[in-house]
Amino acid sequence: MLPGRAVVRPRRTKNGAPSCARMGRRPMCSQRDSSGRFLAHQAAMGLFAKGITRGVALAVALAFLVLVPPEVLARGPDLCVWKHLFHLSACPACGSTRALAAFFHGNLAQALTYNRNVVVTGPVLLVLLCLDVVRWVAKLLAR
Repeated sequence: MLPGRAVVRPRRTKNGAPSCARMGRRPMCSQRDSSGRFLAHQAAMGLFAKGITRGVALAVALAFLVLVPPEVLARGPDLCVWKHLFHLSACPACGSTRALAAFFHGNLAQALTYNRNVVVTGPVLLVLLCLDVVRWVAKLLAR
């Protein structure tokens, strides 16, 4: 324990059981697995793992950027929260969506006019998607 740090203990009921105990069962918040981790933490991580994976989210985002021309996005509303919140002329990320759409349509010059960070973000998105696809294929072949 670090000096000056208080130890956080779960609240207890009148009979001494943790307050998360329900209906006479041993509470999940106090149960641990063989490695010492709480089962409630594992349950939460299991729920997160059943959600949308990064690869699926990247594939959908890249499909959107490939299918929608940057000109269509340029005619859309200005949705930059930072620009409106802080009354900026432009934030560092303004134009990134249009730039990525132009990049994935092969218009690098147009992408650079929208936002110069596309030189980094475009290839990084492609590398992340490739890594996820390789990991998925390796998992399928391991079965």
